[in-house]
Amino acid sequence: MRPSKESCSHVELVTRFAALEAHFKAFEILMDERDRRYTQRSSAQDEAVKAALATSKEAVTKAEIATEKRFEGVNEFRSALSDQSATLLPRNEYLVQHDSLVKTLEELKQWRIGMETKIAARILTDLPRSEFEIYRQATDKILQTNQGRSQGVGLIGSLIFGSVIVLSYIVTIAFTLWKH
Repeated sequence: MRPSKESCSHVELVTRFAALEAHFKAFEILMDERDRRYTQRSSAQDEAVKAALATSKEAVTKAEIATEKRFEGVNEFRSALSDQSATLLPRNEYLVQHDSLVKTLEELKQWRIGMETKIAARILTDLPRSEFEIYRQATDKILQTNQGRSQGVGLIGSLIFGSVIVLSYIVTIAFTLWKH
């Protein structure tokens, strides 16, 4: 129970005031300590957030660089395919030209057979031997030239096809090495 105001002496009032002042001082110390703790927590949290943001930014930068490199590789591959399709002979076009050469070769073979038949008929009718040799040599020369062209076209087609395969292996290997 509290004593009434009138019953308290001056000494008692001073003692009570001193006790109240001590409690207030202790309360101020406690509040200052809490403020210091809250400030420390806040600064620690700020540092943690800054570190997390820096790490996140670094990870995003690395991911962007990796993505850019991957797209560069894809673009190079597309460019190689585009160059390849622009410079290589399409298969259908090759087949058309090849069939045309085969047809011409067959016609020349038939022409040669006809010429040999005519030459044989003339030999039988006493054609001089020198004219027969001239016809024979001319026919052989035409046939050899056309066979050489046919073989050359076939060789070119084989070289182109082989080059395409080698180029695709190189691109595949380069792309695989670049990815790793």
